[in-house]
Parts: sequence; structure tokens; C-alpha cells
Amino acid sequence: MPIKAEHLTLHRYFLNASRNRSLFLQKLQEEQPEHLHTYVHLDLWYGCLYVVVEGWHKEKISDTVVTTLLRDKRKRMLLEGYRNAVFHYDPNYADSRREAVFADTEFVGWVNALHDAISNYFLRAQE
Repeated sequence: MPIKAEHLTLHRYFLNASRNRSLFLQKLQEEQPEHLHTYVHLDLWYGCLYVVVEGWHKEKISDTVVTTLLRDKRKRMLLEGYRNAVFHYDPNYADSRREAVFADTEFVGWVNALHDAISNYFLRAQE
């Protein structure tokens, strides 16, 4: 089934998230976890991914795996807070919303699973 026309815009937002995820992972593979660009790409990945989550809900897309992951309200709220910390100005350099994500030991697994599930949805839609 092809991607529905109304989901093409959401796919564009997802491509932004995916590109930044790839750049983030590349920095980690280059063993540069403390490089400024590593953090920039992480920030943009998480921020863009939350925009996809918003669009996912607005478009009322149904996918069992994505829906199951998004039922974790705490993780979803952490991702939203991170997006807000990235895209809403705050004069403080350190932000508790970002720190909350870093403190959650299960967040990385969840966000990667969410990203992969959304990616799989779009890949299946192109078959």
C-alpha cells in the first residue's frame, strides 16, 4: 500500500529525524561522544522525532508496534520535554528536561524502538 498523500508531510518530518539520528550514530561510531556535533544531532533527532509523534496522533495513524510504544506516557512526556528544551529558548545552559532523559536508563532503548517502528511503518507503506 503506498503512503497516503496526507502522510507524505509526516514522512518528510521523519526524514529530518532519521538524518539526525544517522549523524548522531556516526559520531558515536567515530568514538566522538563528547563532540559538540554529537549533541547537536542528538538534540535534533529527539526534537524532530517528537514532531513526528505529534503528527502521528494528529493523522490518527494506526500501527500496533508504534501504538504500543506510545502508550508509555512517561517516555512520551520525556521526549516532549526534550523537544521543548531544544526548540524553546531558555537562558539556562543546562536544562532539567534534557537531564531527565539522560537519567532514564530505559529511554535510549525506547526511543530507538520507536524510531525503528515508525521507519518500518513508512517502509511497509512503500511496498
